[in-house]
Amino acid sequence: LGKRRYPGFELAPPFEFLGRLVAGFFFLVYGARGSGKSTWTLGLARALVELAPLVYVSGEEDHGPTLSMRIRRMDAGHPDFHVALWTERGAAAVLEVVDRTGAKFVVVDSATRIDPSSKKVQELWAALKARNVALIAIGHATQTGLPKVGGTFLEHEVHTLVRVEK
Repeated sequence: LGKRRYPGFELAPPFEFLGRLVAGFFFLVYGARGSGKSTWTLGLARALVELAPLVYVSGEEDHGPTLSMRIRRMDAGHPDFHVALWTERGAAAVLEVVDRTGAKFVVVDSATRIDPSSKKVQELWAALKARNVALIAIGHATQTGLPKVGGTFLEHEVHTLVRVEK
């Protein structure tokens, strides 16, 4: 196994510490409220969109001025950077955008707000896995500093945890 090369995505600084990201990976970015999770993840999304199309799913913010301002501030505007709003249609609405754009990455901001224990999020992850699309989800931390992901579903599916601190 040590000599095998797996296809994947190489990231440029400052994200190279994540190593080679294989297609269909799932990692959870978590931390306390106000720690910069969304900002850090938007920076990561900006790096990922240079490699392949990406869908940023907004669960906390709508398509309004806050998200637009953050995208401009982070210079994340890119022809392959697509924004979708989490609606009551859940996974179906997101997957329509994924299929239309050929996205290889989906960022969900925030999984905690969307309720990761819900059947809709589980359906989204199953559909993304089947399409070999990577999922980056943002979650909050408990008072003890552990990831708060709403049940055991995501805990058992996550490949990597990234904790963001102030």
